[in-house]
Amino acid sequence: MRVEKIALFTTFLLISAASWWLLSALFGTSDLLPRLGPISLIFISSLVIIDLIDYGPVQRSRIGAVGNICYPSVLALSISDIDTGDSLISSSIYLILAIFLWNISHKNLSLTHSSKRWRGLTSIIGILFSLAIMYSISSEILVYPVVISSVMITMIPDLLSKDENHLSRKQFINLLDRAEADVLLLRSQGISLEQASSILKKAREECWNDPVRGLELVSAAQEDTDRIKALSQDLDAIRKDTLNHVEKAESIANGIQGPRKSFDLGDREAKHGSLREAELMYRHSKSKSDLVILHWQNAIDEINLAEELVRQKDNLQVDS
Repeated sequence: MRVEKIALFTTFLLISAASWWLLSALFGTSDLLPRLGPISLIFISSLVIIDLIDYGPVQRSRIGAVGNICYPSVLALSISDIDTGDSLISSSIYLILAIFLWNISHKNLSLTHSSKRWRGLTSIIGILFSLAIMYSISSEILVYPVVISSVMITMIPDLLSKDENHLSRKQFINLLDRAEADVLLLRSQGISLEQASSILKKAREECWNDPVRGLELVSAAQEDTDRIKALSQDLDAIRKDTLNHVEKAESIANGIQGPRKSFDLGDREAKHGSLREAELMYRHSKSKSDLVILHWQNAIDEINLAEELVRQKDNLQVDS
């Protein structure tokens, strides 16, 4: 609570100082443009003070971004007004402040690849602000390349930086595109691939930041696609073999419907692109047909034998 009061008091003090300096420039004899840079920095500093109370990850990122935006402008102010006496002192203070802000931004925005990219983007904003300030205070032409080159030394590596998962992510995207192309090709042939499509969709939506897991999902989807390809090539042979067994079973046992019904269901599933279900139906039909082929004649013989025994028993009873 005490720290919060100190932070609020400091914020109010900075805002008051910046407002007084701004009003004195508006209604006094001093020029406004030379004061815009320092006044803007004071206002920004007053807003950053609040983040120093709870110095968590979000606050560190915010302070780092503000420091990265501000230090080019402060650097421009320090170089633009180098002279002897008081001007040299103020330039030195500005230079120390610029180095401090750069150090804060470099420390807070160097933890992850995304923070480095964010630092590079905020450096662009910092350059634009510094250009505006240098133009407003009529800096010498040599100041421009010094400030811009100082910022670009860190900005370009940040913008071009690649994280440790760059190669695996590139491999993941290439394999994912190839797997999706295979799925689309099979779908155009009327083959249903719901499971593989679902796996690939999950990989694209959830595995950008985890390419290793994405590669595992793509591999699983590719295996499923390969099985479907092999199954589509073997399904015709399975169907022909099953049809032979069904016709043989029907020739042995007239009127049976089980094998033919399962076979027709297999044809329906194959027509809809569900090859796995079609294969299961064909195999189920074949197993039913095999039962008829193997046991139907034996069952008929046993029934005939039983009927013959019953007739003989009835004849014996009549004779007696």
